[in-house]
Amino acid sequence: MEPIDPSTSVSVDLTDEDANEEITLSLTRGQLQLINEFLSQNIQPRGYEMIAFAFDMFKRLNDALEVPEETIGTFGTNMGE
Repeated sequence: MEPIDPSTSVSVDLTDEDANEEITLSLTRGQLQLINEFLSQNIQPRGYEMIAFAFDMFKRLNDALEVPEETIGTFGTNMGE
């Protein structure tokens, strides 16, 4: 894999069908937290479509990171404790 040049920006064609295809991916909670934190500090959406895209992405990330209440009741007050 080639290193990413930080001076270039990533371009996503939001009208492309492939860009809107949903996929299933398995990550650890820590990996997902790292991705969420990195994106929240570095994403700079411009224009309505990109802002809507980013909003939807962060909603999905946050939903995935949310610990259901029944899980908290089963394992204690916090999964990490």
